[in-house]
Amino acid sequence: MKSVQLDEMLISWIWEMYDKGIAISGSVIQEKAANLLSTINHTLPCEKQITIKFSSGWLWRLKRRNNFSDLFLTEREPTSMLQK
Repeated sequence: MKSVQLDEMLISWIWEMYDKGIAISGSVIQEKAANLLSTINHTLPCEKQITIKFSSGWLWRLKRRNNFSDLFLTEREPTSMLQK
C-alpha cells in the first residue's frame, strides 16, 4: 500500500533530521508529508492516487505509532527544512 511507502519515506526523513541535530516542527512534518504524497501520486494513475488530510490528529497518530517524543520536535518553523 502506498500510504505505507509514504510513512517509510517520512520516518526516514524525520530520523535523518534528528541525526543531524535539526529540530523540526509538526507543521514542517505535515508539509513534508504532503510533498512526499504528491511525489508518490505522480507515479500513480488518477484512480489509484491517495488522498490524506495531514491534520493535527494525523500528526499525533504518526508520532504515537513511531514512539516519537517531543524532544526533537519544536514549534519553530525552520524555512530551509523542506528543501532537504
